[in-house]
Amino acid sequence: MPYVSSRPRPSAWLAAIVVGLLAVAAAGCTGGEPAARGPTYSGLIAATEFVVGENRFPFGIVAVDGAFLESAIVRVKFFSLDDPTPELLAQEVATWRTIESVTPHLHADGETHPHREFRGIYVVDAVEFPKPGIWTAEFDVSGAYGGPRVSDAAF
Repeated sequence: MPYVSSRPRPSAWLAAIVVGLLAVAAAGCTGGEPAARGPTYSGLIAATEFVVGENRFPFGIVAVDGAFLESAIVRVKFFSLDDPTPELLAQEVATWRTIESVTPHLHADGETHPHREFRGIYVVDAVEFPKPGIWTAEFDVSGAYGGPRVSDAAF
């Protein structure tokens, strides 16, 4: 009767090591571009109501860490989601609008001087929504930021 050992033979160990090395090597060889990463920013709509007809569409773009993306070139595509296949109904380039605030700063010695803070918001001044329903805005960012991926915003 043949003897069956519970210890693997050296050739079995060698085969396992070779298979493992091949698996690691194959995993690193994609042969193309790296896989696309998920969105790094989110679009935040800064209005609560839109109507059939012409609308002003204000929004911000914020990173996962809470930092706002400012002064980029943003093209917004508007899709109707009422049909099984989303339908592109409009696309516009947004304008970056700077908002300046001034607050007085009082020093311990009584001296006062203004502190200026600049923020802003993106605005599509006029976009036509031809019908009621569920919509989504797709944000395409370019410019100095190298085109980060921005998640869509439904409304």
